[in-house]
Amino acid sequence: GGGGGGGEGRVGRSTETREEMLQRQREFQALQAERKSWLEEQDEEHPGSDYVHGVSPVLAALRAGRRSFHRLFVQETMDLSKRKDAAALAQIEAMALEHDCDIVRVDKGRLNTMSDNRPHQGVVLMSSPLDFEELRCPDPGCLEPGENKLMLEFIGMDREIAMLRRFS
Repeated sequence: GGGGGGGEGRVGRSTETREEMLQRQREFQALQAERKSWLEEQDEEHPGSDYVHGVSPVLAALRAGRRSFHRLFVQETMDLSKRKDAAALAQIEAMALEHDCDIVRVDKGRLNTMSDNRPHQGVVLMSSPLDFEELRCPDPGCLEPGENKLMLEFIGMDREIAMLRRFS
């Protein structure tokens, strides 16, 4: 009795058996391990590389030209006719070629691995890390007493980040 009827060994409402689900999970884990191994191979060729991901950050990095560019990874299944940012993506590829950067078409899973599963919008740029310059504070003694000054400092990053400091 019991009303189990042909559903024994099944998970939830799915037609997939528990063994099929476990097999699919093992295959996914093997794929993840293969992707991680592939990423480690990329890192061996260019140790200490940064992975810049997303259309705007990649475009900003290429425009700034403050890094060495190793490879541009582009999602192989990307349909530009359906993308509002198609012009920006075309510009990214053109600029990458101008910088003698290899363009490699890869599956979305590899891009996810390179971006630690953060949004990448179909592009990841492998580059040298940015070198930062030491920030020096001006000597407050050089300012006139009682005079308020506003100082704008630009920190060396791909995106311009401004810090405002008020000295009196």
